[in-house]
Amino acid sequence: KKNDVYGTGIYYKLGASIDLSGYQWTPICAREKMTSTDWTYFDGNFDGAGYTIIMNISTTNSGYGLFQGISGKSVVKNLTLAGSIKAAHRAGAIAYISAARSKIDNVHNYAKITVTSAAKDYYTGGILGSNSGVITNTYNYAEVVGGNYTGGIAGTNSKGTITNSANFANVSGYKYTGGIAGMNTGATISNCKNFG
Repeated sequence: KKNDVYGTGIYYKLGASIDLSGYQWTPICAREKMTSTDWTYFDGNFDGAGYTIIMNISTTNSGYGLFQGISGKSVVKNLTLAGSIKAAHRAGAIAYISAARSKIDNVHNYAKITVTSAAKDYYTGGILGSNSGVITNTYNYAEVVGGNYTGGIAGTNSKGTITNSANFANVSGYKYTGGIAGMNTGATISNCKNFG
């Protein structure tokens, strides 16, 4: 159900790169039927160990990424993502949304992120659609195409922190579009660079 968490206290570590490009990916921890408010969260630790996950997603659903949401107890680190994600709205390579105190560290994204809904509030980012946690040492190298609230790292950064990170790709959207974050409210961005 809404706001459920999965994988509490469990530690996952990749032992090899994974190519999911031949499969229609459903985000880890996503509900079977999703609406614009039915987000669920990964609550464990995920160490990519420097490996790559390739995804090629094309869907009319929303809330897409490797995960749907990252909880406040979750850590995702040492991971590279590649391929493409095309969803209706609310998308990022790691997840659509992260909760306060979540941690994303040393993540590199090469997956193009595109949202297609007629609605303008898309919440789209190279790493996260909406961030309330801590993002460090993280880089986006792929184009991000969104609506309102579109950023190279995060579409929105609300009470979150983005440090020592950079965007190297083009970012396009409507209102609230930026190289690092589309909108930054009550949040911190430091030692970051945008080359897009």
